[in-house]
Amino acid sequence: MLLSSLLLLCATGLLSLNNVDDDSKLSPAELEIIKTELPSYPLTTCLVSKRALDSGDGPFDLVINGHLFRVCCPGCEGAAKAKATELRAAIERAVISAERAHWPFKKCPVSGESYEKPEGQPVELVHGTRYVKLCCSSCVKAFEYGPEVFMKEIDAAYIAEQLKDYPLKTCPITGEALGEKPVDFLYGTTLVRLCCKGCKKTFDEAPKVTLKKIQLAWAKAHREKAESSAPKKE
Repeated sequence: MLLSSLLLLCATGLLSLNNVDDDSKLSPAELEIIKTELPSYPLTTCLVSKRALDSGDGPFDLVINGHLFRVCCPGCEGAAKAKATELRAAIERAVISAERAHWPFKKCPVSGESYEKPEGQPVELVHGTRYVKLCCSSCVKAFEYGPEVFMKEIDAAYIAEQLKDYPLKTCPITGEALGEKPVDFLYGTTLVRLCCKGCKKTFDEAPKVTLKKIQLAWAKAHREKAESSAPKKE
């Protein structure tokens, strides 16, 4: 009786017996999409249920229409697919909200022109899960023709901007000095500096552990800067 009920639920799509993020079910192209979009994925709650992504056995990663969608359980997969357009718009709004303030350009990375051009309005768009700000719709067409080229320039700008005040002199994994040639890369839009390529492998196994150390270091640096610039009490 119980087995019959379970089979009925599976047949109607109300119950899935397989994790939706099972790597064996994903193509190499889908795995690459997840790898690319996960670092800057902006939501910590399920797109469908609004519960925390790590509630239950989650999170579960889906690739729908060429983009990453994260849900808390297999039961949310069907609703995510049915509402993909609406939910993708929600992801894009969250990306813009999360990354807008940290955009490293004062001028359009495509044309090199000011965002305050009288003949056009700045355009905000989302490439994967990355925020991009361009000066006009013409630059959007140019960006979409070859986004990889422009994203390399954008990544370089994020790295250069964060290098100015990077808060750590030691590797967040080994605790050793970064040395003259550290391994520098972005995880999402966060600069990560490691002492060697071996530490990169350790980082990839559990990025959140290292990212938390970097974020705490940035918070401490900002706090100390604010305290030093605050007027002293007499």
